[in-house]
Amino acid sequence: NITVDSNAGQYRLKDNARNIITYNGANASLSQTTGDISGAVDYTNASTAFTSAALKPAVEVHWAMGKTYDYYMQRHNRRSFDNNGIAIKNYYNVPSNFAGGWDQQNAVALQMTLGTTDKSVMVYGTGGSLMNPVVGLDVAGHEYSHLIINRNGNGGLNYQGESGALNESFADMFGASIEFYANINPNWTIGEG
Repeated sequence: NITVDSNAGQYRLKDNARNIITYNGANASLSQTTGDISGAVDYTNASTAFTSAALKPAVEVHWAMGKTYDYYMQRHNRRSFDNNGIAIKNYYNVPSNFAGGWDQQNAVALQMTLGTTDKSVMVYGTGGSLMNPVVGLDVAGHEYSHLIINRNGNGGLNYQGESGALNESFADMFGASIEFYANINPNWTIGEG
């Protein structure tokens, strides 16, 4: 089950209670100077049953982020990655030129803080020709955990050398922990689904 909201006679992938929004990033572009994302649109459906094959990856992203949010709230009493309830924005199906050399086979947490504005989002590729869409629960949890790790109250872990390896390791462990929390075929492998 997922939570959606009603908008203009249709339904969209938006969970107002958790402040999670999942966008169609097919026409999205990222400003390298401001961190703003333009061109993304809501995933919409005439009913609350988002069951078409074309919507499946976006629904999985939305569902996985809800489970990830619940894990961090229940286990660590944390409201969103900033602990202040900031919107959790997912962009699925972004184009290959989205972030200058973006690899559509991956998922990534983008974090840009410009002044007092936080531009942190999760971006998911289509999987390219090598794999199916990379939108599994543990992958979503892994990417979201990067945003938490970078806000640990002690300056985060710089994404280079040993601290970068620790950053990845912690994100892997939390991604797997979220999978165990949700109890959906849990294991200690990331991205196998």
